[in-house]
Amino acid sequence: MLSKQKLDRLMFTLGVIVIYRFATFVSVPGIDMNVLNSFYANNQNILGIFNSITGGAVSRCSIMALSLTPYIQSSIIMQLLVSIVPELKAFKKDSYQRRKIAQYSRLLTVLIAIGQSVAVCIGLENIPGLVINPGLMFKITTVVSIVSASLLIMWLSERISERGIGNGSNIIIFTGIVSNTVGDVVSYFASAQYNWMTVLAIGSIVFCFMIAIVFFELIRYIVSVFFKRSVHIFGDDSDQKYDSLPIKINPAGILPAMFADNGMIIPNVIIAILQSKFNFNFSFGIEYFTIFAKACLIAFFSVFCLSIVMSPEDVAENMKSRGAYINGVAEGTQTANYLEILLNQISTIGCFYLVFVTIFPDILSLIFKGFRMISGTSLLIAVMTATDIYDRISPEPKELSE
Repeated sequence: MLSKQKLDRLMFTLGVIVIYRFATFVSVPGIDMNVLNSFYANNQNILGIFNSITGGAVSRCSIMALSLTPYIQSSIIMQLLVSIVPELKAFKKDSYQRRKIAQYSRLLTVLIAIGQSVAVCIGLENIPGLVINPGLMFKITTVVSIVSASLLIMWLSERISERGIGNGSNIIIFTGIVSNTVGDVVSYFASAQYNWMTVLAIGSIVFCFMIAIVFFELIRYIVSVFFKRSVHIFGDDSDQKYDSLPIKINPAGILPAMFADNGMIIPNVIIAILQSKFNFNFSFGIEYFTIFAKACLIAFFSVFCLSIVMSPEDVAENMKSRGAYINGVAEGTQTANYLEILLNQISTIGCFYLVFVTIFPDILSLIFKGFRMISGTSLLIAVMTATDIYDRISPEPKELSE
């Protein structure tokens, strides 16, 4: 049974999710939904990943269409600045300064949301017949609506992190992915075009794929960390205190996949423009080229994001301040070098794993053309978040009485 505290946090989280889901059905004012549905149907390859993460908000042209994108991007930018700028790097050691960094991240979220909402507004007006009454009033209402919704979803995710079960950003994205996937599956079965053997084969592959993700995400490379003792009893060191430093096989998490998906939007838009404006035919081999480009981007961002999520210098300094050391490795610089080499080796394995996880569903989509598969990034986020939710709300084991 769940404790009362965990149950209260779970119920609070579910309440926030209900509010978020209702908001995704509020469309931008002044949009012709028939034109929107036709446009989305012709551009699913470009907008599909964003529609999946936002829970269908993109296909409905909802005020929640940006979802957490501005907030996530501002957080990433602040993390990069903190890791690069020495003055900001010192802020991490003080709780008050960390709150200032969070405040800067929120202000940057507002600026990014304004810029992206303006771009969305211009894009909507350039689609023939989509905007009923284009003009200054449409621009103002669209920008205000989308920016307000972005700030609302940022606030909701922070409330989940503080008063809910935690990790609010991932839970919001997880909710969108699950709701959109369920809708796609229901629509597929409702169309009466499915083949039971195909459904069974795809279901078995996806299930095994999800089990494999859980397995690899739970793998940890354990580095034994020992602590210096100030008291020696009878010269016996057999009770030497020690701890462990677990390192994930995929230290960068989902950041490389999300960066790659955002990066792929540019070439996809270029291809769509060339096809529509100049009647170029890219049908032959374009899917395979897209998969190859996505794999290259994920590999690049896996190396790039490694320095963001874990700094060997900070870990070595923290260990030294606590009187901890790795057996056979000198403290300070040598510990940092040792951890850096170890992280590079582990992250190489994690890079191959992440590339396979994210492009394998795309390959399946080419094989089973009658069924639109969930993207690898969405599946990875969904499985990792579901595992994290289970760990947070699972009852603590009772101690056995003798």
